[in-house]
Amino acid sequence: HNGYVLSVCFSPEGTHILSGSSDSTLKLWERSSGKEVRTFKGHNGRVRSVCFSPEGTHILSGSSDSTVKLWERSSGNEVRTFKGHTDWVRSVCFSPEGKYILSGSLDYTLKLWDTRTGACLKTIPLLWVPLEIKAHPSKPGIFATANANGTVTFFDFGEIIR
Repeated sequence: HNGYVLSVCFSPEGTHILSGSSDSTLKLWERSSGKEVRTFKGHNGRVRSVCFSPEGTHILSGSSDSTVKLWERSSGNEVRTFKGHTDWVRSVCFSPEGKYILSGSLDYTLKLWDTRTGACLKTIPLLWVPLEIKAHPSKPGIFATANANGTVTFFDFGEIIR
């Protein structure tokens, strides 16, 4: 990277590492050798959050350009851009089955997206900035956020996605 590394995660199988940087790129690295496998380009701002889909075939990124992007891991091609936030996207994650995405932004909102269609299914206004989002590993629709006000909040989107 030609800038700060702002986010990092392991692939589901543990063989690769994904990094997001202030240089607006994501990079896929081979864990065992440290060799760069691929660079993902398309954001117009810092890449603040990165994650793999549960099956490892896709990659998700959130950026200071206010967008969330879905990428094909094997080719590096951009599949879809999710637009709707009005400020930096601070954190992104997939639901455990990979059908949904949750993004948190400095615009004080959480957004639930349909991975396949790109539709925003729900926007939740918040009184705090969600700094990190994690999905429950086995219960679709259950998410937790780490918040700028020193709290953790749980959300159940189960009724929306059933």
